[in-house]
Amino acid sequence: MFWRYKSRPGRPPIPLELRQLIRRMASENPLWGEERIANELLVKLGLRVSPRTVRKYMPNGPLGYPRGDQRWATFLRNHATAIVACLVTCATCCIAAIPYIGTVILLPVFVLLRSFSLLFLRQFGPEYDVWASFVPPEFLPILSPAPPAPEPPLPLAE
Repeated sequence: MFWRYKSRPGRPPIPLELRQLIRRMASENPLWGEERIANELLVKLGLRVSPRTVRKYMPNGPLGYPRGDQRWATFLRNHATAIVACLVTCATCCIAAIPYIGTVILLPVFVLLRSFSLLFLRQFGPEYDVWASFVPPEFLPILSPAPPAPEPPLPLAE
């Protein structure tokens, strides 16, 4: 009989009061896990209990409900400021890239287009001047040349 009692499998159970305390702590604090409960027991009461043992005696949640860990809405509420800060930083970087794109990509394009413009080619001589033979239509008075100013009358000699 002695050998049979001595060779029981597993560890002996923890006292009933401690099991009830673990269940009460878990039900009153649903976001606490076994690590937190084990540390609270150690720090506050001086009881060294393994987190695995705490998990063994924690009450099981009802079926069909999510676990006791953090839900998505809680996560968003807890980290909203960090998420907004990341979005602002990303937007700032994107806005700061606009001048870079303008100088590195668009500036060479504009220089190339300017080098082949009609006004630029005009400086190489009259054969490159496209506007020399241009006669604006009559219905565009803005483009037609201004009429010559009348000459002032000559003073009368006496």
